[in-house]
Amino acid sequence: MGAEYYLKNNDLKTYFLSLPPAVQHQIVISGAEICTLGELMLIAEHLKAELHAGKETGKTFPS
Repeated sequence: MGAEYYLKNNDLKTYFLSLPPAVQHQIVISGAEICTLGELMLIAEHLKAELHAGKETGKTFPS
C-alpha cells in the first residue's frame, strides 16, 4: 500500500501524517495491509521504538 492509501482513508490520514517521515516510509515500503487505526497505531509504535533504539545504537532503518 502506498502513502496515497493512508491519505485517502479518513480514519488513518491524521494519524499517518502525525508520524515521523521515517516511520511513514517504513510503513509504506513494508507492504503491510493495514486496515484499521488500531493496526496502524500498533505498527507505528513498534517502528518508532525501533527508530529510537537505532538512534541510541547508531543503527538506522534499512531503506
